[in-house]
This record gives sequence, structure tokens and C-alpha cells, in this order.
Amino acid sequence: MLSLWLLAGRILIGSKLDPEILKYKQFTEYRGSGRFFGIYPAKEKLCCFIGMPRKQGEPDPAENRIESIQKEFGKLGGSIPKVQSALKDPNAGA
Repeated sequence: MLSLWLLAGRILIGSKLDPEILKYKQFTEYRGSGRFFGIYPAKEKLCCFIGMPRKQGEPDPAENRIESIQKEFGKLGGSIPKVQSALKDPNAGA
């Protein structure tokens, strides 16, 4: 399940994923102009935090959130494609 926070013109998204999706369990951050994608191994879960620009009042429907993440970060390589493919429907339970 995706958790969502809006803060100072940014949308912050957090998710706990199955740690088995990545071969190497290491702290990884991808940073760009006004955005980041962080992957943080924890004891029993793989935590993912994503931050990207979002103007105040700009619509952010839950059903488009994963698509929005893929649009922002889809061209980056590394662990991002595997983590993105593991993100679940934001309307689904954890």
C-alpha cells in the first residue's frame, strides 16, 4: 500500500515491499532536480520513499499515482524498475 504526504509543493510517497524483490539489500537513493527515490532495507521489509514535485491544488488521483511515479522515474535504471514493478495499487490494502 502506498502512503501519501503533501509537503511544501512536494508529494511524498512511502511503501513497504517484499525484500526478496532485490538481490542486494543495500541503502540506495536516486536524486534529481526536485525529486528523489530512496530504497531502504529494513529487518522484514524493503522500504521505499519517493518525492516529486506537485503544485498546490494540482490533482493527484490515487488511481494514477503509480503511473505518475513511473513517468517521473521510469528512465532511471538500477533498482528502480524492480521496485516500481512491486508497487501495489494505492487503493489496495497493505
